[in-house]
Amino acid sequence: MIADAEKLGYHIDEMPVSGGSADPCLAMLSAYRDADISPVPVRMVLGAVAPYCFYPEDWDNYGFDQNTTETNEAAAGLFEIMAGKEITTDLFGTPAYNEAMKIFRYRRTLARRCGRNERRNRASPMEICIK
Repeated sequence: MIADAEKLGYHIDEMPVSGGSADPCLAMLSAYRDADISPVPVRMVLGAVAPYCFYPEDWDNYGFDQNTTETNEAAAGLFEIMAGKEITTDLFGTPAYNEAMKIFRYRRTLARRCGRNERRNRASPMEICIK
């Protein structure tokens, strides 16, 4: 695709990825977990649904805010897939978890920039999250 675009006169050296529903999650996989093998770096994830952070309590739409053994294990499993790193339930809320997820730190910057409560940031439609 990149070579075809170049033939048509379009130089692509970075890209935004957008969408709704599961698409922003897929974009995060390309932007963060698969960054080393991506043909073009993802520089922005634009989505119409939340959340964009990796604190279990912010994933209440999945029930991860319930803080039970079952929901914490489910959150750890999902976040491990998204980050491409081993995530266990005992890491949540620790400096080690923050270090493991440091590639996602843009969320805190976005929360401050948007003037929202940092721990309960919710993406509004078409909110931009920049890496």
